[in-house]
Amino acid sequence: IPTPPQDPNVIAGMVVDSQGNIVDNAIVTIKDSNGNVARAQKTNKIGQFFIVTPLLNGEYDIEVEREGLAFDIIKIKLEGKLVPPIEIRSK
Repeated sequence: IPTPPQDPNVIAGMVVDSQGNIVDNAIVTIKDSNGNVARAQKTNKIGQFFIVTPLLNGEYDIEVEREGLAFDIIKIKLEGKLVPPIEIRSK
C-alpha cells in the first residue's frame, strides 16, 4: 500500500488480483457523479496509483480495467479530508 497522501481529496491506492498479487499497468479511471472522467492513469510496476492534484468535494466512482481481470466499481465520497490509501482487489 502506498504512503498516505498528505493533501485532502488526493486518492492513492494499490491494485491486486484475487490472490493479492500486484497488478501493474491496470487502467484506473476516476469518474465524477455525472460520469465524466476526472482522472485516469495506469498502475506502476508495483501496482500502485496516485493522483497529484486534489479532486473537488463530491462523489466519485473508481473503475479499474486490466485484461483477464474483473473489478467492482469503488464508490468514494470526498469531503475535504485526507483519504487513506485504497486497496482494489479483483473478483
